[in-house]
Amino acid sequence: MVSVFNIFEVLMLILVILCFLHARNHGKARMSELFILIVYGVLLEELTILFFREYTYGRDFLLMVQDVPLAIGLGWAAIIYSAMETSDRLGIPASYRPMFDTLLALNIDLSMDAIAIRAGFWNWSNGGAWFGVPYGNFFGWICVVFFFSITARWLREHPPGRESIRIAALLAGSIVPLIISLEIWKLFVPEVLRGALIAFILLAFLAAVLYKTKGRFSTGKPDHGLLAVPFIFHVFFLALLFTEGIYLQAPALVPISVSMLLFGLAGHFPRSLSWQEQR
Repeated sequence: MVSVFNIFEVLMLILVILCFLHARNHGKARMSELFILIVYGVLLEELTILFFREYTYGRDFLLMVQDVPLAIGLGWAAIIYSAMETSDRLGIPASYRPMFDTLLALNIDLSMDAIAIRAGFWNWSNGGAWFGVPYGNFFGWICVVFFFSITARWLREHPPGRESIRIAALLAGSIVPLIISLEIWKLFVPEVLRGALIAFILLAFLAAVLYKTKGRFSTGKPDHGLLAVPFIFHVFFLALLFTEGIYLQAPALVPISVSMLLFGLAGHFPRSLSWQEQR
């Protein structure tokens, strides 16, 4: 019998294939970044489980890389790749793209994680304040996306001579600051301040992007393959919310999930919502 875990695995494979088709049309460097993202996604999960031991994955996934489902690595790759390509397409100023990439990624997780733990996809050892999800999870997402994006974009502008050096630099430049940041979070950020700090970071990123762009974004035909990434994530977990009866346990997740879906679409089509276009 096909389970929701298997459906999720197939969907993640489809999303990575869509990203691959996009990358193939944008040169070998993009294809290399996508491959590195898959490795990065699995590796960061293995390392955070090893160092912090705060969560475990369900055992109903078909394909595992030690303690991590392969689908999780594919999901990370699809989310980060599509976010980076979207901020490029929208013409976000280069220095602010890692911030916008992070916002697009967090838009998915703010509803996904609370549903996923109730469906048994993964389990947090000590729960957390956001519908059972600890705020450290969202801080981790911020670091994962931001550090990869800023490192990858810097290497695009300053490519080393050899591909092997670029791969090593990209992985090291993403994972080392991630582990250090998570350790600082764990040791020095009081529990009572963690939710406020996450909100501050996200609002600061949003304010910085809006201030710099002044609400003006580049036009251009959207890539439906990339748009499929946030859409499929949102729709899949929104469906789980109802089919698994999770909405009965946590009814507040219904408006949150719908809102995140709408905000996600707005993030990919901001110009259509821009007041300048109405003048």
